[in-house]
Amino acid sequence: TNKMPLPRSILPPPSTIAAAATLTTAAAVCVHRRRRPKQPPHRPNRPLPQVAVVIPTLNEAANITPLVASLLAQSPPPAAVVVADGGSRDGTPTLAARAGATVVRSSRTS
Repeated sequence: TNKMPLPRSILPPPSTIAAAATLTTAAAVCVHRRRRPKQPPHRPNRPLPQVAVVIPTLNEAANITPLVASLLAQSPPPAAVVVADGGSRDGTPTLAARAGATVVRSSRTS
C-alpha cells in the first residue's frame, strides 16, 4: 500500500488545529467537573433533618417485624414509622403495631 501525502490545501492551518485541540481539552475538563458529585457542606452543629418512613403493606406478616425493628434501630431513628396496610388478612397490622409502628388501615376494594 502506497501512502500518498495529503496536499497542503486539504489540511487546515496549524492555528486552527491548535484552537480545536484547546477547545476539545476545555470541553473535556468541563464535562469532567460536571460529573463529580457535589459533597454537602460539613456542618457538625446543624441538627439532622427528621424523616418519617411510610411502608405500604398487604399480607407482609413474614417481613414486617424485622423491617420495623431495623428502621427503629437506625441512628438517628426516624421520627415516625407508619405502616399503611391495604387490608391484610395475615396479621400484618397487629405485628407492625407490636414492633412499634403506627398503623393506618384501609379495606380492600376487590
